[in-house]
Amino acid sequence: MATLQDIARRANVSVATVSRALNQSGYVRAEVRERVLQIARELSYVPNHLARGLARRRTDLVLLLVPDVTNPFFAAVARGVEDVLAGHGLQLVVGNTDDNHYKERTYLQRALGRGVDGVIAVAASSDSPDTAHFRQLQVPLVLVDRACEEVEADLVVANNESGAYHATRHLLSLGHQRVATITGPLRLKTARDRLAGFQRAVREWRLAGGQVAVVEGDFREDGGYQAARKLLDGPVRPSAVFAANDLMALGAMAAFEEVGVAVPSGIAVAGYDDIPYAVRVRPKLTTVAQPKYEMGAAAAELLLRRLADPLLPPQRVWLEPRLVVRESSVVRSITGQVVPPPEIPAPGPVGAPDGEPRGRGRQVP
Repeated sequence: MATLQDIARRANVSVATVSRALNQSGYVRAEVRERVLQIARELSYVPNHLARGLARRRTDLVLLLVPDVTNPFFAAVARGVEDVLAGHGLQLVVGNTDDNHYKERTYLQRALGRGVDGVIAVAASSDSPDTAHFRQLQVPLVLVDRACEEVEADLVVANNESGAYHATRHLLSLGHQRVATITGPLRLKTARDRLAGFQRAVREWRLAGGQVAVVEGDFREDGGYQAARKLLDGPVRPSAVFAANDLMALGAMAAFEEVGVAVPSGIAVAGYDDIPYAVRVRPKLTTVAQPKYEMGAAAAELLLRRLADPLLPPQRVWLEPRLVVRESSVVRSITGQVVPPPEIPAPGPVGAPDGEPRGRGRQVP
């Protein structure tokens, strides 16, 4: 393989002159530059980008950490990141952490040892003891989708509490009096925020404790299936379920189908993310659409700004999700009218402490 020295000897110039000619930096006479370029072509010279990166302390590599590369949500985020970085000559390296902070830390150590210019991460945990490796990073960091307390970094996040609130409010507005949620892992702020949105809607409808069920899931399809089986085997079967992501919603729908409970006539389902499968499943899934690609693109833009000016104060990009109502939540008659959900008898008297009735249509102004 040809080197700069080989080209310099053939062109009868210094190595520094060859470097300036190939990199189009500094002054080189036009005839010398053309001679150097011609010899480089004849020798099939391939530039050593690693050495060039070390010389200017840049490798043009960015590490993206995601919990699950098979989850379409994270695939869309990654595409947004890659498209922006590629437009600026940077390459993306993707690591799958399986939501394991030990694996996450190992990826960081190895990537930093080999040289990356920055890190974009969907953190495996929001808890302080599990995020020390982020706080100790010596390269720019952008967090996306999941905020980490005590980690000072640029952040791109959607309004998870608002999205979950509107999904739950939609189910309640249809007349459901027994509702449940399948949360993500509650060690994650994302999962806690979506649970908070669910709980806010339930409080506004003033449902009694016996009318509400909460089961923790894991943001994976099988976790949604297992959580749905718990709900089916519980003392009170809900007539509507909000799952904190679409994969768990799909798993829950599979569990309901397995025991002969139809969606939505037997039980309404809403998810979160609006992954491509949401419109391919039958019935099509009511869900909260996140701006997935835009989140990845925004994270990449923040990283580019940070690389250009490391002294910028931490930036936060806050994006709003939107509710998309489809077939999994609304039962309609042949005339197009919304059909009320089935009545499920309560296990005992249900009433407000002040004696006011609870349930369908009862909202706090």
